[in-house]
Amino acid sequence: MRDSDGNLVITGSLLIQSSTDDNVKTLNDLCDINRFNGQINEVVHAESQTIYSSINERYRSIIDETTAQLENYKADIGQYMQFND
Repeated sequence: MRDSDGNLVITGSLLIQSSTDDNVKTLNDLCDINRFNGQINEVVHAESQTIYSSINERYRSIIDETTAQLENYKADIGQYMQFND
């Protein structure tokens, strides 16, 4: 059937199966972006935690390597010089 503007109009019913959300009853419910906010926030949080952990591990690695180099330098210099107050 067509409306007065010539657009195709479908009449009848449409069954939407959503195994993950019992609140989805209509096509508008299925397309509602607000129902994805929780999922989006969870994914962003999980990914940001992974990124944070990676940055933290890399930072700790750099600090440890720098500290080791400084201690080696101090040991080498300590063989030839003494630093007192």
